[in-house]
Amino acid sequence: MKFLKGLYRIFVSTKTTIVIFFILIFFMLLGTIFPQYHLVHATPAQFKEAFGESKFKILSALGLFDVFHSLGFRVTSLLFFLNLFLCTLDGLIFEWGRLKRGTSNAIKISAKKIYEGIKIESVINAFRQIGYKIGEKEGDVKIYVANRGFYPRIVSIIYHFGMVVMLFGLVLSSLTRFDGEVALYNGQKKPIPTASKNMKIYKTGLVKFKGADTLYLESKKFWMVFWKHHKDFYVKDYFSHLVLYHKNGQKIKEKVIQVNSPLRYKGMTFYQEYFVQKVKLGIKTPETDTSFEVETMAPFDIPGKKGKFYLGMLKVGKWYQYKNEKVNGVLDPQCYVYHREGKGKKKKKLGLLEQGKPLEAEGITFNLLSYRQATGIYYKRDNGILYLFIGTIIFIVGLFLRVFYPTARFSFFQDSNGKIYITGQTTGIAVNLPDEIEKMEKHLKGGS
Repeated sequence: MKFLKGLYRIFVSTKTTIVIFFILIFFMLLGTIFPQYHLVHATPAQFKEAFGESKFKILSALGLFDVFHSLGFRVTSLLFFLNLFLCTLDGLIFEWGRLKRGTSNAIKISAKKIYEGIKIESVINAFRQIGYKIGEKEGDVKIYVANRGFYPRIVSIIYHFGMVVMLFGLVLSSLTRFDGEVALYNGQKKPIPTASKNMKIYKTGLVKFKGADTLYLESKKFWMVFWKHHKDFYVKDYFSHLVLYHKNGQKIKEKVIQVNSPLRYKGMTFYQEYFVQKVKLGIKTPETDTSFEVETMAPFDIPGKKGKFYLGMLKVGKWYQYKNEKVNGVLDPQCYVYHREGKGKKKKKLGLLEQGKPLEAEGITFNLLSYRQATGIYYKRDNGILYLFIGTIIFIVGLFLRVFYPTARFSFFQDSNGKIYITGQTTGIAVNLPDEIEKMEKHLKGGS
């Protein structure tokens, strides 16, 4: 029984909350550093191709591509919520017991110090000399309260309130969340629904789905900028100039978005996620002279030739020297051409194809005639995300004050026999109860 009580006291301590909280942060960092299946909408096969088979096996076995669905994250989250629930319950039980027993009896039962032969005024002065403010409570017995810093219960209420707001945000997110994707070429406008039958609020039958209002999203322009490193060019950033409209054509919002800077409107968020490039390709061989449109990084056939051909990513736009923020030049439309003769054969790079500069390889003349690019937008509705953000801030502020801001509170009274009962509570790593009592006693001895 003593072991269980000791375990309970450890579990409801603020130190345990902090440890579990930092474990959760660690999981969240892993989920930020490593791409997650459900966030980037990719398959394990695509991850294997991107990371290589050996590295993929190790990272996948560690669960680093699906951190937020891992057993470790779920167990830690459960312990975290259980810890907060029990901490709150423990505080309520204590306060309820105090009310039932009466304040003076509660102080007697939980007394940290009992003094005899000392005047109550000496104790009051001693606390004042070490920086405490003294208040009084009238009742059967006059009780004095010495406070320094915040009242601990208020700090606890702050971070518990933050937790309540977070939980509300999580529930609201669960009920209202839905997502989708849309590809937009420059100047193209497409409808975006503001609700879906797939939202849990409709799936659970809480509300009947009656259709959704429609917004319209237009892409004015999509473009990329590049780094130049070791004579080759790599994507530095992606940009999409988006305009959001009501269904009646009225403009709502306009923004140039980037990967980490989405467009937001009333619970709807529009992220830069992917892109589509299509190239009109001129092909000339001894047997044929034709042109057709192909998508970059997708296989295509050339009449009379074995195997599959591919165009690498089309690179066009401004470029910067690596780790230099000054524009060095503008890239003419260009991409590499690849060929794979058959299944299991290695992909072969045929050369660089630039607009206005035909490429001749393997008896074929490749000509880049024109191109068009579409921005790939991932959109989602999540009405709880604002509450999650606000709740997290409140929780972190409350927890920071609880741990790092020194607060102390003592209650004391003198009974009819002249005994003085003192009980106290301290919070924060910069203060502890025995030290505060010792400071008070030094002045008490000097004043009594």
